[in-house]
Amino acid sequence: STYFYFSCYSGLRVAHSAYGIVTSLSGEPEENIVVEAVGLDTCAHFQEESTTDEKGYFRIRGLQPQCEYLIGMKKGQEINRVYSVSQSSIKIKAEKDDVRGLRLIAFHPINQMDISAYIQASSQEHLKTLCVKLFLENAPEYPLHTIKMDLITGKSLTNTNNAGLILFPSIPVDGRGYFLLLDSSLPYSTHIYTTQTVHFKATSPFKHFKLFFASQSKHIEQDIGHSSYLAVPLIIILGLVYLHQQKIFPLLNKFAQTLNNVVASGPISGRPGNNESDHGNTDVVLVEPILNIKRKLKPRKTQFS
Repeated sequence: STYFYFSCYSGLRVAHSAYGIVTSLSGEPEENIVVEAVGLDTCAHFQEESTTDEKGYFRIRGLQPQCEYLIGMKKGQEINRVYSVSQSSIKIKAEKDDVRGLRLIAFHPINQMDISAYIQASSQEHLKTLCVKLFLENAPEYPLHTIKMDLITGKSLTNTNNAGLILFPSIPVDGRGYFLLLDSSLPYSTHIYTTQTVHFKATSPFKHFKLFFASQSKHIEQDIGHSSYLAVPLIIILGLVYLHQQKIFPLLNKFAQTLNNVVASGPISGRPGNNESDHGNTDVVLVEPILNIKRKLKPRKTQFS
């Protein structure tokens, strides 16, 4: 309240007021915001407060002229629904008159979280193969959002440093655990690389990450089996035959004619006139000398000897 001391001819004012307004950042009035004035130093035991009306205006009464005060939003989420104000407090002193023109800008609690990531690769070709996925930690099988770098517009990709900036859709500030996964479509059969993950909690309005991707090409080694080892000398022999065919083909023809002459000469027998043997030619050649030797060493005995 504003207090006056009356003498016979005039009144003496012994307390003053502070006038102001609380608005949003866009200038909209904030209703039902509690603003308080807290005394400083020897006046620390003084405290006055007021609540904004439907147009955002407030008036704090009973300020002592000899005291300095801090004007600000009263602390406590159960009292005020706003997150913060532009100035934590305004220092005033209503020494001779009321204080007017105070303004506080209120910021409401942010219940959404924005996530951005700066992706850099070792080459422009590798950058186009990358994708970034957003997961809940308790549901790693299903990504919430997926952004492929080859679908990013040219304005976001920087050719000079093989990098790009991506922005995910907002997620709720719920305190739960999330993680980003940087992956590539490069096949593991031809490249060596590891996927990269970064974990975080959704407890703030904004998060920014930097991720780097590097890959190396594999040296492809052919697995040579036993059949391949046999094929190598055969290929070499065929190559030599092709290179020296003018010398080799006459020798092969001569060998073939000799073989035909041997076959055409007929069976070889150690006993002339014996063509009724049941054995083949080879059997005759090998067996007959052995039989002859046996007859000489062990002659047949007769009944009269």
